[in-house]
Amino acid sequence: MNNTYLPDGALTNSTTLSDDLPSTINIYSAKADYAHPLKGKAKLEAGVKTSYVNTDNAANYFNVVDGVSSIDYTKTNRFLYKENINAAYVNFNKNFGRFSLQTGLRLENTNGDGHQLGNAERADSSFINHYTDLFPTAYFSYNLDTAGHNVLVASYGRRIGRPNYGSLNPFTFFVDEFTYFSGNPFLRPQFTDNYKLAYSFRSLFTVALAYNYTIDVQGETIHRSGDVFISTQGNIGQQKTLDFSVTTNFQPTKWWTVNLYAEVYNNTYQGAFYTGYLNQSEVTFSGNGNNQFTISPTWSAELSGFFDSGGTYGQFVTLPKGMLNAAIQKKILNNKGTIKLTMRDMLHTFSPSGTITNIVDARASFHNTLDTQVATLAFTYSFGKTTNTPQKRETGGAESEQNRAH
Repeated sequence: MNNTYLPDGALTNSTTLSDDLPSTINIYSAKADYAHPLKGKAKLEAGVKTSYVNTDNAANYFNVVDGVSSIDYTKTNRFLYKENINAAYVNFNKNFGRFSLQTGLRLENTNGDGHQLGNAERADSSFINHYTDLFPTAYFSYNLDTAGHNVLVASYGRRIGRPNYGSLNPFTFFVDEFTYFSGNPFLRPQFTDNYKLAYSFRSLFTVALAYNYTIDVQGETIHRSGDVFISTQGNIGQQKTLDFSVTTNFQPTKWWTVNLYAEVYNNTYQGAFYTGYLNQSEVTFSGNGNNQFTISPTWSAELSGFFDSGGTYGQFVTLPKGMLNAAIQKKILNNKGTIKLTMRDMLHTFSPSGTITNIVDARASFHNTLDTQVATLAFTYSFGKTTNTPQKRETGGAESEQNRAH
């Protein structure tokens, strides 16, 4: 419901828009893998995979006047999307003393077919999308000493990021009269080349330098259409990221274990945009840490948190944010029971905020107040004998497709 008032508080207009938005996604997938050992501690792997996805999304909107609903044909629609992906890969890996090598090549063929059904006031529309791409990978590692304490790693990989099925849905979802969310059936996949060089010491300390180059970057964009602000997923252009990271874990004492991660990276976005051209770059620092304390055989505690200095992500420039968490637990009932008190975002500092650039004749900012300050008291009890036998993991071949359904 949207109400419009005059400055003196008098109601001038009241409108109600109701909706019914059913959505169905069917995913079918099959794959086959083959591994063959070779001489000299080498191995050859190959496989094929095919998947088929069928989505059916309806958007039914109704104007409600004096309790009577009537369909709004300007907003009502139905979108059908079919996608078939066929892939084949081959991998080779081999050890040469201190040196190990793994290379691979993947071929993917994608076929997409979208159909937006019309209604009494809007015509049908459709699109077809076919593309085939190669994705090479290479991984090299070298032990600087015979014990394998010092290891150098270099890697390269090309990846594809396909749009979520919901992002391809062209329907418009209404927040209010002036704010819409809209899908983009013409959203293209993004392609990323990843380069990485790393050094690790006894798995206790790792330092890495990475460079990622992405074209047709997918991201949220916001633009004006008259008095309405429309948010949609778009292809922004290109993104370049240079990243330096450090990971370490150590024990200052027998009762204290520390895990730390820190990185400094520069994001640069460039590309054609609604306002002409987007060109933004920002250096960001982020880090997280976890401290575990063994107070006694039955008491333990944990202190963790993260900090992000803020940066640029396409059209959005974020402000610093962070979070501090703590927990304490006590083992009881002959160590079969545990009472644990967990406190999340103790200082209530996690409030994602920032500004939105490149909107014609408008300045925009955002501030999210989230219910992240939570305290939880839990009791757990273990029945029967404990076992160290790992559980068998069963997976199918449709994981990537299922992730795109979110």
